[in-house]
Amino acid sequence: MRKVAVKLGLDVRSLEEVAPRLAEVGLVDQATLQPVKWDGLQMRSDTDTTAAERKKASARARKGRQSRAQQRCHG
Repeated sequence: MRKVAVKLGLDVRSLEEVAPRLAEVGLVDQATLQPVKWDGLQMRSDTDTTAAERKKASARARKGRQSRAQQRCHG
């Protein structure tokens, strides 16, 4: 429990007061202080690697278009 308190910037006594409230609203398991329904709370974009790949591909394509446009203007 001390490690969790330190990570949260609390002393152990404060964590002992906060933990039941966090459990009460369904954020953590009071006994383990582990998040409840973590996977269900994550945004799809946080775990969707294809979105990041699409973004990188779009940036590469945009950079390529800009480069070709500069060549036409200066070439």
